[in-house]
Amino acid sequence: MISTSLPYCDCCGLIISGGIGDDCPRCGYPINASKEEQFLTSSLVTLERVVTYGGANITVPQLILRFRRRLIFLRQLKTIPSGQIA
Repeated sequence: MISTSLPYCDCCGLIISGGIGDDCPRCGYPINASKEEQFLTSSLVTLERVVTYGGANITVPQLILRFRRRLIFLRQLKTIPSGQIA
């Protein structure tokens, strides 16, 4: 039977010993092969959408900043009573 765990983390390179779970203890990247496949599939869909709709010419740090600003905005909306949103 083929093991679904990888011998190292593909994100940070940490050598993985058995029995530590599905995610890298250092960076949180999925080390279980099926979980990593789901993560990569989801990430690619998101990144392809960003590229298609105007994000192809921004850097990854700029994309992170854009996502963080949008997340802050959405969280702030939750604190406004529904009758006050214009």
